[in-house]
Amino acid sequence: MDTITIKFDKKEFFSMIDQARKAPTKKMSKEERKKFLDVWHYNDK
Repeated sequence: MDTITIKFDKKEFFSMIDQARKAPTKKMSKEERKKFLDVWHYNDK
């Protein structure tokens, strides 16, 4: 699998980062964490 599809846009992604920064104690659901890390690694490449 060499193509990665991102299911949400950059604005949504940065709003997620913003929320995580504002509420660091809030636990992310497994789905949210997976979605977040998928995009994080995608942007690392």
